[in-house]
Amino acid sequence: MPSNTSIVDFADDVTLVVVSMEVPTKVAAANSAIQAVEAWHSVPESGGDGGDPGQSQRALKYLGVMLDTRLSFREHLEYANKKARETTRSLCRILLNTRVPKQDKRILLASVVKSQLLYAPPVWAEATDKVSYMRKVNSTYRLCAIRISCAFRTISDDAVLVIAGQVPLGELVRESKDIRTTLSLIKEDPWTKAEARARSRMQSVDYYLTHGCFRSFLKQYGHETEDSCPECGCGIAEDVLFECHRFNHKRQVLEEIAGARVLPEILVP
Repeated sequence: MPSNTSIVDFADDVTLVVVSMEVPTKVAAANSAIQAVEAWHSVPESGGDGGDPGQSQRALKYLGVMLDTRLSFREHLEYANKKARETTRSLCRILLNTRVPKQDKRILLASVVKSQLLYAPPVWAEATDKVSYMRKVNSTYRLCAIRISCAFRTISDDAVLVIAGQVPLGELVRESKDIRTTLSLIKEDPWTKAEARARSRMQSVDYYLTHGCFRSFLKQYGHETEDSCPECGCGIAEDVLFECHRFNHKRQVLEEIAGARVLPEILVP
């Protein structure tokens, strides 16, 4: 084999690496190495479809990761997002806002999309710094969070991730890279511990917990025919939360715990 070529193999995947500054030299060295391998295996050259075995490409897939000429991993994110997007579209047909399944099953089904997006993240972690590369990936991840929390698409990114109990995708990639770099971080990373504690305390959410029972809001989307509360006649969120006599007991319990009257002015948005 030529001196500027080498073979890298892992399991049943084999890669021929050619180092050269000029494309014609690369093609010649690659063809020579392929012929040497075929001769070593005593495999007669089939000729295939007559194509050039040394044809140059911008990116190729190796061990499930798309490697491009500049190692920017833009092609890999596009490839992963395409697979995840197709899966998300299929899940959207069964994860309707106002019907089953419940949140724990929604999280389980949505984890398929997360696994597709987070394949080998330590390899392409630096690509998350490019906003343009991550835009479509974050959009797919956001759609999964919307289906988990039974929310409308008008909800903000931060709100839907909190309600769905999902960690931002960039943080998951960073954590995976840190764990890969230093295995001791598996036990010491505060984000991992905080996430575990938060999920252990997290209760299941559904459509009504996400959007509330505010008719003035639900009527805008065709989920209610009236815009007023059946108890007090008001449908505005503030009146329902702080004035409606239907929730007097719950407000009293909350005020006893807080040690003060619950008013809109003291709440943190």
